[in-house]
Amino acid sequence: MAYQHKRFITLVGLGVLALALMACPASVPCDEEVGDPQAYYRLVLSHPVVVQINDELGVPTVDVAPCFVNGKVRVCLTYRLAQSYSQYSILYHDQLILACAKDGMVEISDEGIRRPEAFDRDSILGFFKTKVNEVENNARVREFLTKIGPRPGSRVSLHRAVVEIHGPDTGWIEYSLYKRQVRGYLLPNTVSWQEFPEIEQAHKIIEENLLTGELSNCSIGREKHHSYTTASFHDFETGPWYLTVALICQDGWKDAFLQLNHDGSYERLCIKMEY
Repeated sequence: MAYQHKRFITLVGLGVLALALMACPASVPCDEEVGDPQAYYRLVLSHPVVVQINDELGVPTVDVAPCFVNGKVRVCLTYRLAQSYSQYSILYHDQLILACAKDGMVEISDEGIRRPEAFDRDSILGFFKTKVNEVENNARVREFLTKIGPRPGSRVSLHRAVVEIHGPDTGWIEYSLYKRQVRGYLLPNTVSWQEFPEIEQAHKIIEENLLTGELSNCSIGREKHHSYTTASFHDFETGPWYLTVALICQDGWKDAFLQLNHDGSYERLCIKMEY
């Protein structure tokens, strides 16, 4: 129970950090301070395209940058997307970043690795929907959401490089919008995973090569408590994968670690932690 409490605190801490990172990216140094931020707040919210989007999604949270950069001020609109956009009723949030000139011209900012194709209602709503579909149609994310589901009422941000979705308990999965692939997860061992073949590989390697001798009384945790496999990797297609697997032993809980290479070989097989 002490471990479960410690892990909960860790996940809460990561959640707080994630919320801090979800704000709009900081500006480059000021060319000139914005004298009246409210003027640009009103300008953006009264723009016909933004009015049309707000009719669909509701009024967003608006953040006006404090400075002009290259003659323009950045205005960030954070929207709560319609729940109908998701196949799994997930509440997604995404951002529209605009650039406003002193003469009142409003356009899509060139910030970020992705942006709407044009500053019109259909392009912007399509941009939001495309990102939702990309995440949920990934085979790994889809299996995660189908088998354990999202945490009810959780907020999932699409305006970060990595989209993190939490399950009802402690499971989670990370999808990289930059790499267009899953880059990490914590999954329960109580579920059989077809789209995560490295989990079965890691379990077999651990059982055959680590759980011997003094560790022969240990087994991979597959019950309700201390039952998970975590993984992280820079590129799923090429590996390597770094996996941590929960173990149940006569003298307590342990975690096994290994590096699984793309060719099926492994390195650094060891006990990572004892509780």
